[in-house]
Amino acid sequence: MRLLPFAVLLAAMLPLSAHAITVKTIPPYSKPACNSQAATQIDLVFVLDTTGSMGGLIQGAKTKIWRIVNDVMQNQRCGADVRVGLLGYRDKEDEYVTRKVGLNQDLDEVYAELMAFKAAGGGDEPEHVRLALHEAVNQMNWRANSKKVLFLVGDAPPKDSYIEVPSVSHTAQKAKQKGIIINTLLAGDSKTTARVWQSVAQYGGGEYFTIPQDGGSVTVTTPYDDTLSSLSTRLDSVYLPYGKEPLRRSAAAKSVSKLSAIAAAPKEAQAERSINKSINKQAYSQDDLVQAIENGKVKLEQVDSKDLPDQMQTMSSSERSAYVNAQIQQRAQLKQEIAKVSKQREDYLQANRDQATGSGDSFDSAVSRALGKQLQ
Repeated sequence: MRLLPFAVLLAAMLPLSAHAITVKTIPPYSKPACNSQAATQIDLVFVLDTTGSMGGLIQGAKTKIWRIVNDVMQNQRCGADVRVGLLGYRDKEDEYVTRKVGLNQDLDEVYAELMAFKAAGGGDEPEHVRLALHEAVNQMNWRANSKKVLFLVGDAPPKDSYIEVPSVSHTAQKAKQKGIIINTLLAGDSKTTARVWQSVAQYGGGEYFTIPQDGGSVTVTTPYDDTLSSLSTRLDSVYLPYGKEPLRRSAAAKSVSKLSAIAAAPKEAQAERSINKSINKQAYSQDDLVQAIENGKVKLEQVDSKDLPDQMQTMSSSERSAYVNAQIQQRAQLKQEIAKVSKQREDYLQANRDQATGSGDSFDSAVSRALGKQLQ
């Protein structure tokens, strides 16, 4: 009988765990890296009754719109490419029936338009909701691959004698087919409107909320708002419009107009705007050279010298590069300062949660709750 080597016998006597076994190591799971294409495209449209009874709600929307967008961006793992559109509506006898602001990444421009919305007109309860919803679903510049969410906000039912426009239920069904979710927010307690709003939300695959007549939004001023507003103003100075001369002139004039509207905004809105500027890669209009270079849209050396900002046209190539790099570094530093102060502000709001949120649903809390479910 052939004897086995002692080492082989010993190995056979040991428990399985003691054997030298080659184990294939499985690396720990890591989330895929985010890139410029990974940001989720999100299109949000607010369809607002702008008749006289909606004054309080519209004012609340002007304060809260930035925070709503910031929450959306911060809750998306790879960030979000958010555009916002507005449609105000009244009735045939009023100053206008509908007033549209197309979906836009430039939230300063959207905000300036929202600031121009005033509550007026109305008087008889039904409004032209049919036309408003129809235009919002079919005439807004929705992106094909975006997550599309619409909020219908009002206190009065549609005037159903306007049969030349499809019913709101029909339009809601069409919206769902197009991938547009419709949520409805009833301001006040009209039972007639409630029945219609519930139906629209059901057909549109969304949520139905009741909120106070004035929107119920609570304005909270914090000790950090002034600092954030000041940092935002400094960020606004880091702006280099580029392109053909008429476009640069137009962009500069439009920037002045937008900043004038923002200067009149409540402190809370200004603070939230500064936070948006620090987290939003598309925070500035498409004509901003600093943002275009940061996002890899253009390379400085590829821009025709005639399309550069006036102060850069006489510079040498090396001077231009140094100048733009200095602007990029300044913007990055300001964003870091904003991030630090915004963390302190958020801690303050959390410590004063009852004051910040109030009780029951409000315009902003209802919108945030719906988006929390629908943008997962």
